[in-house]
Amino acid sequence: MREQLLGYLIGALDEVEHAEVEEAVRSNRQYQRELEVLHESLEPLRAGDGDFDPPAGLAGRTCQFVAAHRETPTPAIEPKQVVEPLNVSPQWSFADMAVAAGIFLAAGMLLLPAIQQSRVVAQRTECQNNLREIGQALQRYADTRNGLYPEIPANGNQSVAGIFSVRLMEGEFLDDPSHLLCPAAAQGKDDAATFRLPTAAEIDAATGEQLVRLQRMLGGNFGYSLGYRERGRYHAPQYRGRANYALVADAPDDSQDGFRSANHGGCGQNVLYEDGHVGYLKGCSTGECRDHIFLNDENVMAAGVHANDSVIGHSWSRPLLESVRYGAATIAE
Repeated sequence: MREQLLGYLIGALDEVEHAEVEEAVRSNRQYQRELEVLHESLEPLRAGDGDFDPPAGLAGRTCQFVAAHRETPTPAIEPKQVVEPLNVSPQWSFADMAVAAGIFLAAGMLLLPAIQQSRVVAQRTECQNNLREIGQALQRYADTRNGLYPEIPANGNQSVAGIFSVRLMEGEFLDDPSHLLCPAAAQGKDDAATFRLPTAAEIDAATGEQLVRLQRMLGGNFGYSLGYRERGRYHAPQYRGRANYALVADAPDDSQDGFRSANHGGCGQNVLYEDGHVGYLKGCSTGECRDHIFLNDENVMAAGVHANDSVIGHSWSRPLLESVRYGAATIAE
């Protein structure tokens, strides 16, 4: 889409493409921000568009210069012998073509990985920017709740981790549900223009397969903290400014080793920490404490066993009623 946005700015699109991009920008705040960034990037190129007045008397001096040279006789030039060029047609040998093909092949082998790596880095960066937007929304929410982040209900249709997104959207702490998508995920980029977050009322009214589908949609491509339990009671995460406490991250994947997220090809995951910074983890453990972000200290994907035991669950994960034990792949209820 970035190429289409650039073409839109410089007028390089045909009428149909121009109309399509204009409609997409009008309905998508993320495209609007990208368009603003591209517009600011092109601003220096417009600085040289101004007209400048010629020096005073330039026309008169030019005419005098031409007249003076016309009055000066031009010395005769002796004719030179004309040499007929040899009519030799260049021919490529098989060896020449083989060398040229080898050069093109080597250049392609060097260029294509660089292009792919640049694309991966750009997607990872955009994913991190979405997590920062979510982090700011969570902080605004906590500021109105004595530092408490969205709590997962103990029971009912809303008792899943992904309900945090509904709390942020319906409380107007998050302005665009597309921030819940990671462009590196298999469906993230395609869903950006069509993704719609269900409302709390829709979730409460849903049953059966429809309820399961809505619960899986809630978190987008991200997972949320399952909170912790202490002295037999469940607690929502609370702001304490911790640099190693994972609050939101690329969603875990049951098919990957250690539940590593599949959003970035299984190579790692972006993580939003409680203090607001976003980092990329190649593994699943964070900081000097080596806390596994998808498992609690009992090696289970469930609420932490103490206040500093951070656990990121699926959108449909329940902190107490359902857990997945790493290595055994069993469900405990």
